[in-house]
Formats: sequence, C-alpha cells, structure tokens
Amino acid sequence: MALRLTFVLALVVAACTGPPTGVPFDLEVVTGQGGGFAGTWSGFVLTADGSVQRWTSQAGDDRTMEPAGALSAESVAAIWSRLQDDALDLEVDAPGNLSRSLEVVANGETHRLTWEAMAHADLDALWTDLSTQLAAHSPQN
Repeated sequence: MALRLTFVLALVVAACTGPPTGVPFDLEVVTGQGGGFAGTWSGFVLTADGSVQRWTSQAGDDRTMEPAGALSAESVAAIWSRLQDDALDLEVDAPGNLSRSLEVVANGETHRLTWEAMAHADLDALWTDLSTQLAAHSPQN
C-alpha cells in the first residue's frame, strides 16, 4: 500500500512541475514553412513544458495538430536561450512565394518573424536547427 501511495505521489509531483528554470511559463515556439501555389503550410509547436506538436494547414483552413513527443527541460531551456540570443531582437516581415516563419510567445508578448525561405542565412540556420530538433521527436521520424 505504501509503495502505491509513493508511486501516485511521485506521478502527481511530476505532473505539477512547471517549465525549466528561466523559461517563461507561457513560452510557445511555432515554426512554419509554406506558401506557393497550393498554400500548404506545416511546422511544429513547442510549449514551455516541452510538449511538441506537428501542425499542417491548407490556405484558409485551420491548423491540423497532432502530438509529436516532448523535449527535455534542458532542451527547452537551451532553445529559449538561443531564441533570446538569435531571434528576439530581430524584426523581419519579408514573406516570399515560399516562406518560413518563427513565432515566439513569452512573458505575454508575441514576436513573429516571416521571411522568404533561404533568403536570410542566420534565420534559416536557426529555423532549420529548431525544426530538426522538434522533428526528431515526431512519431513519423
């Protein structure tokens, strides 16, 4: 009986843990890529607790979301640190026929970057790294 109680208590404590130290409680990172003739978009959503979802959308349609795993607290903290260093001080709103986007919600503020794919080397590198890390946890990979 005591073992069951200990196990249940451990589950409750684990479920109540918040984001990693230094990561905003409301952190949400959304990567996206799409456009073109078909207007198809896809990407990932990362939340402060490490949850990852894959999303897709056709022009004019709502996003279709599906669970895609989770990242460790350390990975979320590293992503937040990199975003602060490499993205949050930028202002880019230059979509093209095929575009990429990065949206960061943190501390009650939304920061959105949109650019023509392959037109901004630093942003493309950041976007590729984030997308690769998030895709690695997807059931399709």
